[in-house]
Amino acid sequence: RVVDRLPARRPSQGTNQPGAIATHMESLLQAHALPNGDPVEGMPVYKIRSTSSGRCATCAKAVLFQGIPVSTYSGRGSQIRLTVNLYGKLGLQWGLVNSALGEVVEVIYPTAEAAADELCVPLVVARFQNYTGPAFCAARPKLVLLPAVERTGDCRCQCKRLGPCFRIAEGTTFHAVQGIT
Repeated sequence: RVVDRLPARRPSQGTNQPGAIATHMESLLQAHALPNGDPVEGMPVYKIRSTSSGRCATCAKAVLFQGIPVSTYSGRGSQIRLTVNLYGKLGLQWGLVNSALGEVVEVIYPTAEAAADELCVPLVVARFQNYTGPAFCAARPKLVLLPAVERTGDCRCQCKRLGPCFRIAEGTTFHAVQGIT
């Protein structure tokens, strides 16, 4: 059983009720379950795919859509890098620019069925240390909602790609570390 292999955690301070640890363990299992209800051990990793419409957006050399990856992976604790500037001029002031580094806090699908659908792009909540914009959560002001973004190509057929605005931060260049990219 997965419950037996999970580390026992202490309940939060002030909770002296019997069975509080068991209740906490059950809530952890509910948070990490497949759509069919089977429990998952550890943190889930999601593959997020973009949806493309039009022949220019689906070809291998779709340079027009480079800011939106065809697919990427995400999970709690993953370090990510934005691939587009978010929220226009406000995003520039807030630090939500191309190559900004963040850490995924949560991946949210509207339903369990949507999580099983490969073409559903989830809402991702991430923490950005250099974020200076308004807080949607007063207790954690560095959290940012990362919605799916859509790009229309410059081609005659007006192809579109809808997908995540980030990728996993695999490597960093010398200039990116210095903040000069």
